[in-house]
Amino acid sequence: MKKILLILFLGLLIAGTGHAQCGKKITWTASKAEFMDDSGKVAETKDTKVIIRTSGQRIHITHGDDETDTLSGPVKDVQCSWKEAYKNGKTTFKADLSERNGTYSGSVLVIEARDSKIQIDLSFEGPDGSKKHIRIPVEGYKEEK
Repeated sequence: MKKILLILFLGLLIAGTGHAQCGKKITWTASKAEFMDDSGKVAETKDTKVIIRTSGQRIHITHGDDETDTLSGPVKDVQCSWKEAYKNGKTTFKADLSERNGTYSGSVLVIEARDSKIQIDLSFEGPDGSKKHIRIPVEGYKEEK
């Protein structure tokens, strides 16, 4: 009986550790963004500072040094599945993001880590109906309080 309780406790602890980062405020940083074409190939790469702040309630993205040029909005849904926090797993955010030029409904931001390499994929539909896909290789992250 003690072994069963110990195994159950360890299982819950490991599962809780992997799921714990889902609601945390995290700042992700990168130095480039890759704009994908409809076939999933890189169409353009921009070497620019990218900062993505995520929480269970909001997403906020800035690029370059212009703090007024942002893409942000409330999170509508979060799905989280991490085997090891920030090393192997995935978080998917669904949100309606807005910038100066309009609102991008149906936005999906996926943070995925494989073997400790983190990548962020952002997909959204523009106000004109065009579909956009941006891939951001993450260089660092910081949990905020």
